[in-house]
Amino acid sequence: MKKRAIILCLLAVFSLACAWCAAEEAAPLRFQIDGTQIVNLWEDGEGTAHVFLPSFADDRNTAALLEDGAEASIGGVPLVSGMSCAGFEGGKEYELVCGRDPSRKIVFHSSASVAALFVTTGADEMLRVNADKGYETSAAVSLYNADGALVYSRPSGCRIGGRGNSTWLKDKKPYNLKLERAEELLGMGAAKKWSLLANTFDETNLRNKVILDFAGEIGPYQGFAPECAFVELYLNGDYQGLYLMCQSVKDTVSAFLDPSDEDGYEIELMMPGKLDQGADAVSLNPAMAAEIKAPSDCTDEQKARIQDLVTAVSEWIGTDGDEHPGIRPNIESWARKMLIEIVFENYDSPNASQYFWGSLRDGTVFAGPCWDYDLSMGLYYIHWSTPHAIMAFKDWNLGAEVSWYHGAWGKPAIRDRVLALYRDETHTKLLDLVERRIPAEAGVIAAAALSDRIRWPEYRRHCESFSEAVTELTEFMRERIRFLDALWIDGREYHVVTMRLPNTRMLHCFVPDGERCGELPEPQEVSLPGEGMEGVTAWYREDNNEVFDPAAKVTEDLALYAILPGEGAP
Repeated sequence: MKKRAIILCLLAVFSLACAWCAAEEAAPLRFQIDGTQIVNLWEDGEGTAHVFLPSFADDRNTAALLEDGAEASIGGVPLVSGMSCAGFEGGKEYELVCGRDPSRKIVFHSSASVAALFVTTGADEMLRVNADKGYETSAAVSLYNADGALVYSRPSGCRIGGRGNSTWLKDKKPYNLKLERAEELLGMGAAKKWSLLANTFDETNLRNKVILDFAGEIGPYQGFAPECAFVELYLNGDYQGLYLMCQSVKDTVSAFLDPSDEDGYEIELMMPGKLDQGADAVSLNPAMAAEIKAPSDCTDEQKARIQDLVTAVSEWIGTDGDEHPGIRPNIESWARKMLIEIVFENYDSPNASQYFWGSLRDGTVFAGPCWDYDLSMGLYYIHWSTPHAIMAFKDWNLGAEVSWYHGAWGKPAIRDRVLALYRDETHTKLLDLVERRIPAEAGVIAAAALSDRIRWPEYRRHCESFSEAVTELTEFMRERIRFLDALWIDGREYHVVTMRLPNTRMLHCFVPDGERCGELPEPQEVSLPGEGMEGVTAWYREDNNEVFDPAAKVTEDLALYAILPGEGAP
């Protein structure tokens, strides 16, 4: 039997809120694989303890460990510390008795085909990491491939800390793992810093992996997309679920940006509210900033030069011409990056995680590397999605400021290259991706994804199963390809319906000429919690301030807006 697991038959004094407790805390029953790695029980709060074992563990190489003086039994079989778990079947419920605690159920879960990453820190150190994104601690690290081969092991010298913005606010935390030196892991290129993405928003866990792999294949330069691989993460023996282990953007950039070049730069576009305190950044406009990622120790002179370059790019995207004095946008990288953002319907493409790099010496501006695709392929923050939109064309401040991709689409050199790439190079690859590669990738992680759903049920509520979530993703992409085929290859006439919300966000969809806007959501359906839009069902037309009739046929581009309750109709 294969199995896999996490956290403990916790002592009664612990609550579920202490699920981050360190492995050093006393636990009456734990499990050990091949005499090395410890895996703790995880209590689900409903009377069942779960044992999530990595893909290479089975009943023969897994042993039960008991604290001195502790007594326990599984399925009526008394346990002796060090005894084999042979005979306990994966997926079957057994009665678990630990000392004088009330009996409850225990289930062993089997994983398959996914690597396992064990990170061990000092007592209570993970509590501190999870409480403070800026805190990091030393760690021992062991990485096993899916077959159980130990591919990396360091008893010291590594460090782990928090990362992310919106995902950091979730209980399933994303992390950065820093090694002693750059290492090639799981067939990926060498990196010293690795990002462990939790994929909290994505029930399939596939979006980041699928898109980064695809981008890497069509990239215009080495490092256009970080390499990545799935792992199951154990922190101090506690199973944390399925993660995507990626080369950090910083390590990826090292493939094309010389850190010793004082003229080399890299920036990341984001909303100012997402900047970390003390981050070095320059302004694009009131709604967007460019954080300076390189040089790492930016001088005032370099910062001023980067500000000039960012201003020049903003001016360039607001004009009709392909050129601008002082900057040299790399057309091929802009076209291929824009293609990725559009094809996969990246909700954040105008707002966050957009990297650009080049040389201040000659004003070059390359787009990339690719990053952050958990909100893509029909997955947004809001409970509405459509394959008939181009989120990369959302502008800032309700359209008062033009986003870089939207402005760049007006450049014939970029737009024509995107269309040619879609038609001649990526269309066939996309069909293969949807029909063959996504199902194959889903098959690889299916068992691990099931354990992840059990471990984190609060993040896996939209779809009843992993397979249903994968089907939803692939159906979205099939319709997405049909839409882009009609728009970009067949030349069908579409009109854009733009929806503006009071919080300055915009949404939009494309509607074929003469058809009804049947998928238009109500404002209350696309507002965020706390915005006060509950009960708001009407959109108003900007051209005449009349209520929009979603049953009316669309024959022109339309701009709609919503009104907060109590403000009254126009």
